[in-house]
Amino acid sequence: MKVLIADDEINICKLIKNSLDWEGLGLELCAMETNGPAVLESIKKYSPEIVITDIQMPGMSGIDIIAEVSSWNTVTRFIIISGYSYFEYAQKAVQYGVENFLLKPIRKCELNDTVARLAEKIEKGRQLRTKISKQTSELKQSKSKVRRSFLLSNLDAERVFKNAQELNNEFYFNFSYEYFTVGIVHIAHTADDANTDIVLNNFRSSLKNNLSQIGAECEIEAETAGKLCFILNHDSTDAVVERTLSYCVDDLLASRSLIKPNFITVGISDAFTLPSSFKQAYQNANNAVACRFFPGKSRVLRYAPKESAPSEKTWQFYLDELQEKLTAVTDKMQFDAIPQLVAQAMGKMCPALSRTPVDTLRAFESLTAILTRFSDNHEDEEKYNLLASRANNYAELTAIAEVLASSAQSKLNSRVLGRNAAIVEKVKKYLKENLCNAVDLSSAAREVNFAPSYLGVIFKAETGIGFSDYLMRLRMDTAKELLSGLRDNVSQVANKVGYRDVKHFSGMFRRIVGITPAEYRKIHHLKEAD
Repeated sequence: MKVLIADDEINICKLIKNSLDWEGLGLELCAMETNGPAVLESIKKYSPEIVITDIQMPGMSGIDIIAEVSSWNTVTRFIIISGYSYFEYAQKAVQYGVENFLLKPIRKCELNDTVARLAEKIEKGRQLRTKISKQTSELKQSKSKVRRSFLLSNLDAERVFKNAQELNNEFYFNFSYEYFTVGIVHIAHTADDANTDIVLNNFRSSLKNNLSQIGAECEIEAETAGKLCFILNHDSTDAVVERTLSYCVDDLLASRSLIKPNFITVGISDAFTLPSSFKQAYQNANNAVACRFFPGKSRVLRYAPKESAPSEKTWQFYLDELQEKLTAVTDKMQFDAIPQLVAQAMGKMCPALSRTPVDTLRAFESLTAILTRFSDNHEDEEKYNLLASRANNYAELTAIAEVLASSAQSKLNSRVLGRNAAIVEKVKKYLKENLCNAVDLSSAAREVNFAPSYLGVIFKAETGIGFSDYLMRLRMDTAKELLSGLRDNVSQVANKVGYRDVKHFSGMFRRIVGITPAEYRKIHHLKEAD
């Protein structure tokens, strides 16, 4: 706690200084002054909690100092030092709230007691102000949270409010005008999420400043990344509200602080009077934002539903068509066709969506569900739907669809390749264990429940050679192993590798290896003898 000592005699100042228990009372000397103007300057500079001052001061009396400082609304408190002859002047300080008087000559014990009591009083006052400030802040925060909860939870809820006063009482609003408008602000996603947050905060400030000029109450809250929701209570026309919002959009887009590219779309409801209409107004504002895919970006849009003619094909028709084609190409393992089929579907869907733009995101979510189901990759569904919700036009949606299609193609290829490798290994094991029997492509296909032609394709893709060539190589390699021993004769070896006719076996062996089985055995044993 800082203390300033003031007396026209410096020795008195030093006496007061030496009399105080600075450490015990937790005090700090900030200045000692001997004239009135210097005292005022030091109070301005140091803001001491306690000033010990004489009444008689050159240039400005202690009473005048107290009167001046009391008008500053500071926390500074005074202890007046006075002789008997000036005591009546000291009493004038009562009107300024001074409660502490000391008569000269100063007694050390009395001085410390007076300062201690004043310091305790100041500390209690400080604690009380801190407590009140904290409670006030908490109350404001609590009210703010309750107000935001209305935007984040109740706007889209089924609850119906009877009148504006009910909203005011429950959510701490001050609605007083007749009309309400609900709006959704969509900030285009950029590669830099931090930049999107900056734009969002800048636009929030612009909205608050401009909408407050036409409305009694305006509450704004961020719903998700790149998205704001606001409610405006006003007595203006729809045109005035729309013009004010357009000004906010144009002003922010022209700002140097806006890092390009960024696009801002504001969807608003028509003005309404009954609080029971909040839910429909909120949905209309969201639908207006969804319409941005076709009328254009960085605009203020109002929802105006348009229906397709009953005879025209809808986007669902083209998605059903896509699903049938995807089924056909995946059954044939023609995964490379997936991106082209998706691009064709997006092109066909565009005219239908332009007539019912509110369905755009729902259509894309259906497309995402189809592709992630085919590729069994549902964890990506939420990611691509989020990207779609941040898109600005149909071209960006198409680009996202292309990425999604390529991802589905890649995942299907990887999954099939992994499965094919396992199937081929199973076939190899089957052939090795059943080599003495009349195994062929058909029997191997039955073993793994595949069509013979399809098994032949994936077998060659995995091994690099055809099934028949692999089987022949396996028979001959096994025969060479058996001929290397003396246990089996040529006829027995032939039976063990699947030949019932020993002459046929010998002929095939000679054609593949270059010598007869008997010659191979003889050469092999001569090598061993050497």
